[in-house]
Amino acid sequence: MFQDSRSKTAEFYPASNLFSSIKNGINWIKNPYDALDKLSRSNGRAFWLSLPGFGRVFIAGTPSLIEAIRKEPALTGGIGMTFLRPVLGENSVIMLHGNEHKCRRHQLAPLFNEVFFDHAEELTERYAQEEIFQASGIISAHSLFSKINLRVITELLVPKENESQQKEISSAVEKFLTSFSNPLFLFAKPLQVSYKGRTPWDRMRKNRNELVSLIEPTVKEHPVFGQLPKDTAIEEIIALILFGHETAASAGAWFIYHLLSHPSVTNALLLESAPSASWEAAINESMRLCPTVVHLTRVATSDTTLTYQDAHGEEATVLFRKGEKILPCSYLSQRDPAVFPDPDLFEPKRFSNGESLFRNSFFPFGFGARICIGKHLALRQMQIIASTLLTTRSVTLVNKNLGPERNQVVIMPKKGCLIKLD
Repeated sequence: MFQDSRSKTAEFYPASNLFSSIKNGINWIKNPYDALDKLSRSNGRAFWLSLPGFGRVFIAGTPSLIEAIRKEPALTGGIGMTFLRPVLGENSVIMLHGNEHKCRRHQLAPLFNEVFFDHAEELTERYAQEEIFQASGIISAHSLFSKINLRVITELLVPKENESQQKEISSAVEKFLTSFSNPLFLFAKPLQVSYKGRTPWDRMRKNRNELVSLIEPTVKEHPVFGQLPKDTAIEEIIALILFGHETAASAGAWFIYHLLSHPSVTNALLLESAPSASWEAAINESMRLCPTVVHLTRVATSDTTLTYQDAHGEEATVLFRKGEKILPCSYLSQRDPAVFPDPDLFEPKRFSNGESLFRNSFFPFGFGARICIGKHLALRQMQIIASTLLTTRSVTLVNKNLGPERNQVVIMPKKGCLIKLD
């Protein structure tokens, strides 16, 4: 069976006019979980699709395809993230590929060595206790995780004695992350316009510039970022804020939602101290159900043909022309019933033996050479914050059935998962 790259593009709606195309894009941006559920019912877990910000792409969500993508050196990351350049810049590790990406990861590795890791863990414990003790009434779980993580990041960036500078940076980060509520501004170039400083795009640029002006003086003396060119260091810090802090806060909010929705799981976890294998298994299961980023991005650097097994176990091939984009889709692969029976159920015991059994089906932190450099710290922080919250406060969900909500490039539970603290 041969599937050529000029084959029919999957559509959300039957019509192929401009209105339908716009409607497709809005649905994807607003609720990609729902969009992917609908698409997979009619197209399986591998299909072509037109997406805003990406153009025509191939969605890959089967273990065999993911394995083929992992092994193919002609499919590379970084260069497919062009829509993020106005926010991240040109030179952050997320935007690089090949040897440049490898070298930058090596330069950033000391951020996550044993000394920094232990310090970050200590800060997380301290700030989790402070923020959770002070919180009252109805709050957003996302906001709670965000505040704690941001305090950790700013102290790792700025010495503790400069507390006023830390607060200024934290405030500027919050302004930057809330520059616009509609994620269309990231994906749709026609909306990225300036007019006398009055448009949402102007506001984002202004807030970014303010954040840069506060970060800039901290770079030179920093033991890791100080080794990079100033502009590059600033871009790496912004990438850390957007893809480190914000993704961790969203994943933490989903984790709290799943735990509070399954009290028997929570009660069992509270019998043991975090961090532990059981706590990590529960986090993995939460991320399996609700990934904060629904896909990775790869680009064909030359004409490439992949061979894989389709849903019926038959050999299939797909041809990618140079420049075409492939999106390994964590949402689809992590809900594949052939790999995860009863995929809609929250069952942490799936990961009781770790995640290695699901190498080609579970990748919330990415895979291969581009796996998230802060993965282990993020897992540790989520365990510390969630366990501190659930062991020191009485917590209930405000809304028991929460759908997803896009927060710029990441997906979090609606309204950040509102919880009531008694």
